[in-house]
Amino acid sequence: MLVKREIVKKNNKDLDMWWEKVLEPDLQSLIEDLSTNRVKCIAENLILGMQRQLLLHQKRYEVLVNTTSDLVVCFSTDGKISLANQAFCRFIQKSPGEVVGSNFLDFVYEADQGGIISLLSSIPLDKPELTFSGRMVKPDGSISWQEWDTQAIFNEEGTIVELQAVGHPVSDVWQIERVLKESETYYRAIFENTGTAMMIYKYDMSIVLVNSEFEKLSGYSREEIEHRMKWTEFIHEDDLDRMINYHFQRQVDSESVPNNYEFRLRDRWGHIKNIFLTVALIGDNQTVVVSFMDITERKRMEQALLQSERKYMTILNTCPNEIAITTIEEGRFIDVNFQACKTLGLSYDEIVGHTSQELELWVNPQDRVELVNLLKQTGLVKNQEYTMRVHNGREITALVSAEIWDFDGTQCMILIINDISEKKKMENELARLEQLNLIGEMAASIGHEVRNPMTSVRGFLQLLKDKPQFELYNEYFNLMIEELDCANHIITEFLSMARHKNVDLRLSNLNAIILSAVPSIRAEVLAQNKELELQLNPIDDLMLDHNEIRQLLYNLSRNALESMAPGKKVIIKTYGKDNQVILAVKDQGSGIPKNIINKIGVPFFTTKEKGNGLGLAVSYSIAARHQGSIQLETSPSGTTFFVSFPLPEASLAGPE
Repeated sequence: MLVKREIVKKNNKDLDMWWEKVLEPDLQSLIEDLSTNRVKCIAENLILGMQRQLLLHQKRYEVLVNTTSDLVVCFSTDGKISLANQAFCRFIQKSPGEVVGSNFLDFVYEADQGGIISLLSSIPLDKPELTFSGRMVKPDGSISWQEWDTQAIFNEEGTIVELQAVGHPVSDVWQIERVLKESETYYRAIFENTGTAMMIYKYDMSIVLVNSEFEKLSGYSREEIEHRMKWTEFIHEDDLDRMINYHFQRQVDSESVPNNYEFRLRDRWGHIKNIFLTVALIGDNQTVVVSFMDITERKRMEQALLQSERKYMTILNTCPNEIAITTIEEGRFIDVNFQACKTLGLSYDEIVGHTSQELELWVNPQDRVELVNLLKQTGLVKNQEYTMRVHNGREITALVSAEIWDFDGTQCMILIINDISEKKKMENELARLEQLNLIGEMAASIGHEVRNPMTSVRGFLQLLKDKPQFELYNEYFNLMIEELDCANHIITEFLSMARHKNVDLRLSNLNAIILSAVPSIRAEVLAQNKELELQLNPIDDLMLDHNEIRQLLYNLSRNALESMAPGKKVIIKTYGKDNQVILAVKDQGSGIPKNIINKIGVPFFTTKEKGNGLGLAVSYSIAARHQGSIQLETSPSGTTFFVSFPLPEASLAGPE
């Protein structure tokens, strides 16, 4: 063994291995002759002989490899090429120097690389041969199918150190068969595993193929369906004619009928299912492939949603209150009901999508901030009173209730608005009338008791005034008599406010009464350098007390004149409207401040230096005794008082 080690040191490992195999049986004789030169000569001769044989085999191998038309390539498990024949180099149009050291996978079609790597890395030691097919990419980008016969070379540890592959083109027939096979595999996989019920039937509507999903949908097994049942057996009778017409029309002109539509399917147990169908012709138009989507639950939910929306819209639009849904932060309207549109004087489209700020809904914008803060704190607001503005600029008093509501992920609030403007107006009117009535009752109670002594005092003052000894005091007597007359006039107006004052109602024409009073009114108008205009339209006769109507007209005219500067005009107008006759007295003054509008008609309330605050109060009482009412409209350009009188046939009761 020591000699062998010396030989190993002096020679290469291949020689050592050869020595080990060839000389080991004669190892003893070799050791005995170590001292001679004979061993050295034999070894050298053997090495030369082996080298010649190796060169000869290598030459034969190279000739064989390079003369074959097959592609020959050797590469490592990571794809690095160590040898490639001329056919392979010609195939990829590169020189041997460019090919050796490059990666085999660089020439493989990208979609096939993963599969080839997986195949080559899993070759077992006991079965090192492998045949596989793959697509190679030529320099011009064209694809060539190659079948590779591969041999794996293993080391002593059983690890692949090299792969030797011989490739040859795959025939067109093989490729076609392979594509067809793959297509059929893909088709069957899709047909069976699509997750949607599918069916294939023929021109005569006989079913040739269904998948497992259709089995679940219909309740029948494949064995019961395929080549045994017709497609029409599953169609609801009300949809049958339509489906049959579609089928035969599709054979003639496929574009004339829809490819997607709904119908009702009856399953094994008679249950009706709503189906969304997609249909297509294949082959020679004698075969039809159909997919079915069960939309029964969706249809049920759609119907439930539709009914819910109808209920919502019915409740929303039949509610007498104004209802709106707005975002909390912006106040942008999401939905409103009909009553809200009516009150605001805007259409649905003019409101939804806009903010309350854009619509100038809040008279005081801070009110909305207060409402939102209160809502965030408590989550619910009930009957908060606010002043709002509608489309024509009219302000209304509203009771607002609100609650936070999540609408499609957006924090909103639902507002319920109760317009109490008329209610407030009626409350104020009732309060005012009650006050007038109270004063009238008091005047009726004490008027005569006060007037009688006043009459006596006036009479005695008149007698004393005419005596010669009191001649020096005539001026004082006249002043006292005038004051008594003024007090008597006030008592008379007090008595005019009594609800139970007797009135002499006669069928009369309001225009005639106005014309009879015009001379007196016009005289006062001219004296103040102002103008009077009459706009008397044809009107129906009314049940009127002439004296009271004249008093009403004088009061309203005097009030209008006192509110205007010289050169301005008073307009007295009459017209008919909604079973009523309207008397309108309009001035061109500066209007009535908003903060005192509610006090108009209250006894003794006046803004005039010499007024007693009874003129309008008496006018309201006169209108009430005629079952009428008084409203006013005011602006910086003037004020109009509207007195409404019901027609006789519209009156429900006589004067109180």
